[in-house]
Amino acid sequence: MQKIDICYETNNTLGFVSQCPKNDSLFQERSRRKNCKTLPQCTGEPLVYHCVRFREELVEVCAPRGLITGFCCALFDEGVGRVVEDYFNPCSDCPFVYQSDDVSKYSKCVGKKKDTSTPGRYKKYTAIADKNNSFETSKVLISQRSSFATVNHPVMLNETPATKSFTVMEGKDIQQKGKLREGHFVSISFATLVLLVFIIWLSVRYQKHVTQCSSSSTEDWI
Repeated sequence: MQKIDICYETNNTLGFVSQCPKNDSLFQERSRRKNCKTLPQCTGEPLVYHCVRFREELVEVCAPRGLITGFCCALFDEGVGRVVEDYFNPCSDCPFVYQSDDVSKYSKCVGKKKDTSTPGRYKKYTAIADKNNSFETSKVLISQRSSFATVNHPVMLNETPATKSFTVMEGKDIQQKGKLREGHFVSISFATLVLLVFIIWLSVRYQKHVTQCSSSSTEDWI
């Protein structure tokens, strides 16, 4: 459908009703009261009275007459301002092709208000909205949990359940590495001390030996 075929003004004629006319006389009476023929045409097409489903409600609306094909009900689509096929709502009592303003003749299409669990053209949008609401609810819960963690555990400000175990393991690794480094430092210190004592001992022995040698040489020389 081209943009020029969209009937923007038909949305202004929407009126919610509890039920559609059940016979021709009531249909004609409702049509006269709606007085669609006095409204400006849409792309050269006169507006006629429709009683049709709009989402999960019934409405009276002035819209161009069109053909509904495919053994299905019809609905008012506010996006194009027209009554179009509702392929999500098949109708075994409907003919393959019928005029859009005749949809009120088929009780399957305009009967008692649908249960919201019944598949329909707008159910997918409802499902998307529910997912968005669930996502927003999840974000609120996460935010609340983060606030609680900030107040009660300020050290773990950005901790989440997914990283909690990793943080604990990381802390254990750091402790183990610290202990290993401490033990290694003690070993090196001890070896250095032993080596230093050995060097001192060698120095003392060397000094004694030099002294003895000097004394012996002097006595022999005299």
